Amino acid sequence: MKIWVLLFVAVGTASPLLAQEPTPALVPQRSQTVLDTLVRAGPVIIPLFLLSIFFVALVVVYFLTIRRGAVVSSGYMATADALLRKRDYLGLLAVSNRHGEAIARVVQKMLDFTTKNPHADFQQVR
Repeated sequence: MKIWVLLFVAVGTASPLLAQEPTPALVPQRSQTVLDTLVRAGPVIIPLFLLSIFFVALVVVYFLTIRRGAVVSSGYMATADALLRKRDYLGLLAVSNRHGEAIARVVQKMLDFTTKNPHADFQQVR
């Protein structure tokens, strides 16, 4: 308890801390607008600005249009699960050829490779 009192007294009586001048403002007095910055950047900023708008719009469109059904559907997964349990890989290949989901295309490519290369090890299939 006495140590805390001495610490507060020492900090409170530290005259060099109180004698310092205030630091200058970190923010400049005159601020620029975005338009001023674009004008000063020169003609190269115009294609960069247009490309950035295009790619942001592209990301938004892809984000809004992708559906979970386009990646994988529950019907395909149920059929694939049943065929894998029966070890009917050629049947799974036929089902994968009929479906247009992304996972069906991946399974199709993998099964095409394994049927053409039956002695391939797991690292090669991967």
